[in-house]
Amino acid sequence: AKNLKGKGPLTLIFNYPVGSKSDACKLEWQVKKLTKPQKRQFVASSGVSSNSTIKLLMNLTTN
Repeated sequence: AKNLKGKGPLTLIFNYPVGSKSDACKLEWQVKKLTKPQKRQFVASSGVSSNSTIKLLMNLTTN
């Protein structure tokens, strides 16, 4: 909350169902490891490309 203070209202720009809470935490961890430009590209991509990127990130967490 401290980091978001004064930023104004936030908007959800990406949502993807992953199944379990464990899978969601693993995916969040992988996304947080991306650089800012990689995150922007990830969010800007849509449809199949984002699905394949998410599957790739999920595979990285299981290896």
